[in-house]
Amino acid sequence: MSWFGDFYRSAVGKKAVMAVSGIILFGFVLVHMIGNLKLYEGPQLLNSYAGFLRSVGSPAIPTSGLLWIPAWSSSSRFSSTCGPPGSSPR
Repeated sequence: MSWFGDFYRSAVGKKAVMAVSGIILFGFVLVHMIGNLKLYEGPQLLNSYAGFLRSVGSPAIPTSGLLWIPAWSSSSRFSSTCGPPGSSPR
């Protein structure tokens, strides 16, 4: 067995994974909050921020491509948990 598998199965390894995922989530919330605060800085800065979001990762990812990843992820999670009444989850 690899050292990573042994480390992950230990209590310290699980806590380390939890800490890293918490830092990533905190960073996401912080960046999202800063983006939402652009609303109060006026339409010019909000439009420039929107343009930045459409072009982020531009050479490697098509324009607006990065914005579609969370949309597809959200829609796939929603469609897999919701269905007509009486239907069983997939």
